[in-house]
Amino acid sequence: SGTITIASTGDINSDGAVSLTATGGISTAGDITTSSDNITFHSATTLTGNVSLSSTGGDIDFASTLDGSKNLSLTAGTGSIFFDDEVGSTSRLGDISIVSAKDVTATKITAASLTQSAGTGTTTLNGAIDTNTSTGVSLATKNLAVNASITTSNDGTVTFNESGSITIAAAGDIDVRLGSVSSELTGKLEASGSKISERLEDVAELVDKSIDKSVDRSVDKSIDVDDEGPIIKLTSRIIIDAVQSRASDIHIEPAEEHILLRYR
Repeated sequence: SGTITIASTGDINSDGAVSLTATGGISTAGDITTSSDNITFHSATTLTGNVSLSSTGGDIDFASTLDGSKNLSLTAGTGSIFFDDEVGSTSRLGDISIVSAKDVTATKITAASLTQSAGTGTTTLNGAIDTNTSTGVSLATKNLAVNASITTSNDGTVTFNESGSITIAAAGDIDVRLGSVSSELTGKLEASGSKISERLEDVAELVDKSIDKSVDRSVDKSIDVDDEGPIIKLTSRIIIDAVQSRASDIHIEPAEEHILLRYR
């Protein structure tokens, strides 16, 4: 009926399952390792230090909310990982690193970054993902289902590297805010609602409006900018403007809601 507090020196090494319940909440900075058994946090949990949870075959389950500005490393082996409630809704988590798992299922996640190194099943993102470091979101598993939006800031990238399939639902819009998006898979890609390129198109349009139309564009006659994709279009227009201005350097300064281009 009270609370559970685990210090950084309170690591738990168990040959059986670890199950934590406290109606007043769980505060933890300690690592937990089991041989091949489940690790379950039944109550609202706050990370007060960097935490590593590891099992060779048990599930790792956060049945309630998870908060705290610390890093979280998860190794489930052949087990699965579940975020049943919101992550980082009160205080943004640090880096979330999934080392291995079968399936991963998550609702809303707000963190510095979200990465997965390996997986043998399906990673399903049912809630919005928001990251604010350049690491962004990087997921490598078998199958990936994106059922809600992904937003990165501060040049955060989005990278999908799956051996099976990637499915992006209509609600799975991806906003990289001047970062980059890449995907690699050996199976199939289904996308019914991803707006990956919209922000780049908007930026390209702004750059195009800033180009002096009265200047001779002979340097551009071999480049059909309007028929290219948003990234090539944006890059081409920036270079064209720099050449017209006789600049030797191009400086790109990103901010939260805009970018500043400086030519020197």
